[in-house]
Amino acid sequence: MAIAPSLLKLNVSQCAVDDDALEPLIVLQRLQVLDARSNQLESMARLQQFTVRLPELRTLRLQGNPLAADPKFRERIIVFTHRVDDLDGKPIKPTERAFLLERAKRQASAGTRRTSPAAAAARVTSAPPQPPQQLGVSIPSAQSYNLGRGHGLVGTTPGGFFEVNGAGQSASLPSGTRRPWARSPHAV
Repeated sequence: MAIAPSLLKLNVSQCAVDDDALEPLIVLQRLQVLDARSNQLESMARLQQFTVRLPELRTLRLQGNPLAADPKFRERIIVFTHRVDDLDGKPIKPTERAFLLERAKRQASAGTRRTSPAAAAARVTSAPPQPPQQLGVSIPSAQSYNLGRGHGLVGTTPGGFFEVNGAGQSASLPSGTRRPWARSPHAV
């Protein structure tokens, strides 16, 4: 919570992150880059709920997750992430986004004949999300956090905070410190 207002980059690649582990990250309202490659993300709907709550997210890395195996993966991500402009290292062109949004509107309007107009409108249009209340204290110098290769989110020592230039800024939490955002590794 202390770094939430200032964290810009988060690397959780190869950390066994699943759909439930993304939820606590919505407090990172200034997050611009999320590298979540080679994890266990499966639900496109949960990813959509997560990304819609991150108003500054511009770069997203998701290759190596089960949800990336979906043949329409890139198209779906582009349609529901209006601010992301780089997906898995490939830029999202404005013309590509416009084409896919128009196609989604056409498909929704075609579905209007089979569903109620309100349901179709709800699928196509969505009001911009209101950012959640900012909690915690700001640490302005902590701009990036890297868990490092093979670190899990629970029960391991974090890699550390970094400035943009990569110089270390902070050590991990003291041993035995309760992490309210952490899930028990044995919880189902």
